[in-house]
Amino acid sequence: MKIQDIMLPPNQNLDRIEKPKVKDQSIDPQKEVAQEFESLFMEILLKSMRSTVPKGSEDSAKEMYESLLDSEYAKLMSKSSQLGIEESLLDWMKKNKS
Repeated sequence: MKIQDIMLPPNQNLDRIEKPKVKDQSIDPQKEVAQEFESLFMEILLKSMRSTVPKGSEDSAKEMYESLLDSEYAKLMSKSSQLGIEESLLDWMKKNKS
């Protein structure tokens, strides 16, 4: 008898548990950095835009939610690659590669 048989109910098997996915090695690290930079830029832009909106009641939970929402919006916007920041950074990195 194995230890996993003792800890798991009899109808479960450890082989069915999904293993963590290994990060895809085919992704270009420069592309990943450029996309992260574009995402960060968009997040700062969204936060700056939100700061111009008059605030009603001060609620820390709402501020936290809006901050997380801005972060997710920024990630989605950077993945769409419509701004061209990622492409500009990649071109710059390729030209200045030592």
